[in-house]
Amino acid sequence: MYYKVIKDGKIIDALDELQCVRYFKNIGILRCRKEDDPQGIISPDGEHIWHVTGWGDFQADSGWNGDTVTLEECNPDLYDEIRRTIDAGNDYSEFEPSSQTDEEILAGPTPSERLEALENALAIMALEGRII
Repeated sequence: MYYKVIKDGKIIDALDELQCVRYFKNIGILRCRKEDDPQGIISPDGEHIWHVTGWGDFQADSGWNGDTVTLEECNPDLYDEIRRTIDAGNDYSEFEPSSQTDEEILAGPTPSERLEALENALAIMALEGRII
């Protein structure tokens, strides 16, 4: 599965697999499986540990002081686009529309509107003597 990593409403990264982590009191933060009630994920570059919204919170004594993110599934094409942009050193959020708006759909004339326009054109041409 592919995931978008979202922070403050902006896509900040994309993952092709989840590297989950959990805090253990006597050991520290360790990788774990998704089935082991993780609290966060590791970024693809290994530089960040992010807490994931809806997952258990890191305990105060864990030493973790990072950001909280949301994960959303995405399709492989969007994943590739996000990764290319980020790997090139660009901020993907710049390419996201700032707000979602419904676009107006312009429909063509209906068949009856076309017929009426044709009849009007023929009537004008008849008045001008261009047709017999």
